[in-house]
Amino acid sequence: MKRLLSGISGRLLVGFGTLVVLPVLLLTHYMLAAYERSLTETVVTSMSTLANHNARKIDSYLHERLTDTLLLSQSVLVRSAIEDGSRDTLTAVAREGVELGATEPDATEPDTSTLDPSKLEGFLETFMEQTGYYDVLLIDAAGTVVFSIKQESDLYTNLLSGPYRGTQLASGFRHARDFLTINLTNFDPYPPSGDDIAAFLVAPVVAEGRFLGSVAVQLALSLLDPIITDRTGLGGSGEIVMARLDGGVGRYMVPLRRAPDAVYQRRIPFAEMPPPMQQALSGNAGQGVTYDYVGQEVVAAWRYIPTLRWGMVVKMDAAEALAPVTQLRQLTFALLAAILVVTALTGIAFGRSLVLPMHRLKAVTDAIKAGDYQQRADPAGPREIRQFAQAFNAMAERLNNARAALEARVEERTQELREANARLQVEIEERRHAEARLHHLAHHDPLTNLPNRHSLQDRLTQAIAMSAREGRQLAVLFIDMDRFKAINDTYGHQVGDQLLIQVAERLRENLRASDLAARLGGDEFIAVATQINQPQEGVPVATKLQAALSEPFVINDLTLSSTPSIGLSIYPDDGATAEELIKKADAEMYRVKRGRRRNQDNDGDTPVRR
Repeated sequence: MKRLLSGISGRLLVGFGTLVVLPVLLLTHYMLAAYERSLTETVVTSMSTLANHNARKIDSYLHERLTDTLLLSQSVLVRSAIEDGSRDTLTAVAREGVELGATEPDATEPDTSTLDPSKLEGFLETFMEQTGYYDVLLIDAAGTVVFSIKQESDLYTNLLSGPYRGTQLASGFRHARDFLTINLTNFDPYPPSGDDIAAFLVAPVVAEGRFLGSVAVQLALSLLDPIITDRTGLGGSGEIVMARLDGGVGRYMVPLRRAPDAVYQRRIPFAEMPPPMQQALSGNAGQGVTYDYVGQEVVAAWRYIPTLRWGMVVKMDAAEALAPVTQLRQLTFALLAAILVVTALTGIAFGRSLVLPMHRLKAVTDAIKAGDYQQRADPAGPREIRQFAQAFNAMAERLNNARAALEARVEERTQELREANARLQVEIEERRHAEARLHHLAHHDPLTNLPNRHSLQDRLTQAIAMSAREGRQLAVLFIDMDRFKAINDTYGHQVGDQLLIQVAERLRENLRASDLAARLGGDEFIAVATQINQPQEGVPVATKLQAALSEPFVINDLTLSSTPSIGLSIYPDDGATAEELIKKADAEMYRVKRGRRRNQDNDGDTPVRR
């Protein structure tokens, strides 16, 4: 060994090892590490994009179902069916072509007519076929299921006292009855359907402020399969895992690739669940390299689905996701091994004549090390030197191609993310506008655009609280337009609607910015005068409104007269709650109306504070 190293061949071998193999090895290691980091970031970002996409799809799907159910609850046919309580004596509005979401009949149409129960069945069956629901149920105000397409064992049972009072359907009915809002229950086994996993969309059916019952739409868990089982972009090992939290215990809601029978049956304490699912069920969103429910290292992204109250993890085995790194590492090691063999043979075979070519090769190596990947060795000189130079050039070309391919792939993924982000921003903006419109419709009368009865309760309660804090009073005026029914019957509901719109406009014009006007329904309105210090200060407000609303109404070349009857109540003298003040003002309004009828005074009465 000492003799070998003392000659030019040995020194050349040492020189090659020092000047060629080591720099290439370091450079290759650096490039592999950089490529692995870049690929990991790309895959993690892809998982995050897929998770966001699936979360939006689920949220959009459920919001569409909520809207369908809400419109169904507003159907005249459904309301009439619940009021009758029997499929044999169903009564509905006598109008051909009943549409989903119909509100009130046209004033020119007949009041009611007897409707064949098959008409209701056909209407709801068409609704189910269009939406893919499992069943539609109608429940009266007492909690009795009076209608069901499937006619399972829950039909004609009472959800408050019967055998199914502990089901999710019963829970959803109680929520709709107590809060008069639509709600989505949890997915749980439902005994009447053979313990199949199902959830219910339950919407209250209300007429003139009175709770008539509820309409319930039964959703099978399989309706979510197109979203949950969509593994596009997840390779062969990817899957979407979804679970929910029941009293500190996690329950998987979908089949697992490595545990197909886990759906709803596998219960795991929260502390023992995989980290990404713990984060998702805690309401957190994130992504990264972690491990799954069997301890497998995965690339995952996790999100919380608030509508379902579920956690979602989109994952893919790290071995598959990062397979290009492993393949490139194996290829690089093979290339380095080949270069090392060529270097050793060349150093032993050649002597002093190899010094100059080695200097040239060293210069090329230094250039590549400095970042000039286009440099190549000159294949001149003896055959062995040419072979060595050619092998070196092949390695450099492959490394350069790998670097170029990596940069192209990173640029391609970056462009995809830009496009996905642009689409996401458009969807977010569209959803924001839709939610704002729904919120406005839920709190305002669609005809006059005044706050409705529900919104009035909230705003009047807030005004009472503010008056209590400031030590002030407020006046509640209950307004009923006389002769409105006669005008509506004589000239039609379109003229009646225009009169109500003008009443609303006059209320806005004659009230202060701090005051409140609302429509209770029909020809009844409420005005609230805030920031008054004496009970008598409410009388001028009523007088002003009396005068403004007594002026003739000009509608479609018609000059109509409809004077108001106004009842007045004062906080806190007449009540401490919104309900008490409205009730008192209502009573005062009827006292004024009765007095007017006795006196035959057609000019209207101004309420007087006694």
